[in-house]
Amino acid sequence: MRVEWIDRDAEAFRTLHAHVFLDADDVDTHVGAAYERLARILKCDAEAARERARVMLTDSEIERFMAESVMARVADDLDVDLDVPTMYAPACEHRDPCREGEPFSFAVKYLLVPAMELDFERPIVLAEDDDENARIDAALSARIHGEIPQAHLKLQIDAVRTEFRAELKRRGVTSKEYRMQRRLKPQELVDELHDRACERVKRDTALELAFKASESEPDALEGRMNGLLVIQAKGTSQSEDLRRDMKDAGRLCLLRQQARRDIGLDWIKRSVVMKEGAAQPE
Repeated sequence: MRVEWIDRDAEAFRTLHAHVFLDADDVDTHVGAAYERLARILKCDAEAARERARVMLTDSEIERFMAESVMARVADDLDVDLDVPTMYAPACEHRDPCREGEPFSFAVKYLLVPAMELDFERPIVLAEDDDENARIDAALSARIHGEIPQAHLKLQIDAVRTEFRAELKRRGVTSKEYRMQRRLKPQELVDELHDRACERVKRDTALELAFKASESEPDALEGRMNGLLVIQAKGTSQSEDLRRDMKDAGRLCLLRQQARRDIGLDWIKRSVVMKEGAAQPE
């Protein structure tokens, strides 16, 4: 595998690009892992999974499955070795088809933590009846300063809109009916979803900055990742299977991000939050 990194947009736009070139052996390895994951989902062996894919999918669908699986897995592996933290899932694009036994190349874009600033000096004061997490969220939103990169904002606007449409479908109402219930004009709804996306990026960035301020050791991050796996797998015995599945799906980067933010939030609660009436440190 050969990787050409392009960092000209890192400072201005907080994005990092790479061109990835895989030889035929690399492709076969990653495609094999994709079929092994499919086999676990279908509860059969890898060869049976291949046969079922050939029966159920068209040639173009199989090619897309292989390309998306290979790109996600490789981009996730590269994320581990980056010396800067990333946010959200990397975006991958390719032009040439992905076929077993042939070289394959693609482009990947990572979103870096925005160059924003956050005041950790002033305590976040909690009243007795405050919801701790809600109070922390409000304080972080008010205290973080700087420009939200457009790439980060666009990604989260798309995510918020997708979640909004799913919520409307679950409730069995249309967008117009929702607006009528809330007495919102069309543009007001657009603005509301935009604000939700902004708040999400600001909170995620704030927790990434808190993780950096915590100066946590790599072992602490790995331990938190393992803890999240145990919770999601509902038991230690299944956590390694879940880790393997997330690796084969190219999703370990998201688990790593969640672990960093959880550590950052814990650090804020220990080091920045104080109860109302408590003596402030000198």
